[in-house]
Amino acid sequence: MKILVTGVGITGKSLFRRVLVAFCRILCSPVFHYDTDEFKEIRDPYDKDCLIKLPKEFNENAIYVIKDVHGPTNKAKLPLSAYDQIFYLYPSLLSHICFWLNRMPYWYRDGKHSWDANNGWQGTGKPRDIKNLPGIAKEFLRDMLCRRKWVKQDLEALNGLNYTMVKAKWTSSGPKFDVTQ
Repeated sequence: MKILVTGVGITGKSLFRRVLVAFCRILCSPVFHYDTDEFKEIRDPYDKDCLIKLPKEFNENAIYVIKDVHGPTNKAKLPLSAYDQIFYLYPSLLSHICFWLNRMPYWYRDGKHSWDANNGWQGTGKPRDIKNLPGIAKEFLRDMLCRRKWVKQDLEALNGLNYTMVKAKWTSSGPKFDVTQ
């Protein structure tokens, strides 16, 4: 079984993937999970067993949870029809802003922002470099201005497929996910 976790950027997709993997591992095994962002290294301590390269062949007795921000686009690693289930994370505008406000200090601290598989990280690479602030602000504004259009395009691509909307919420205790049908 192949499961896609997707949605626009900075909405908690990686965290939702980890929660989904933990749930699936309670029910059965084996369960494998992938982040298709093509990071060169695994940065998150929660993702030590997260793989970055999809297998050439999938075992029909295993569950594969694949996070792909480009899932509904032509840049996707697998076509949408390859998935048995798709989870689309969608936050309200306020929650999306909160997800971003939580991410920005980490990008500033690390001196890198806005990962792209072709170009790598943007930014100076120098921790707490004030020169990174305009780039971070630009990415934030672009996402906020384009989110409605991107979500509309994604949902049009998902039309007719087996997908579930997941309301990604930012709460005072962190991200929460509400799975609706």
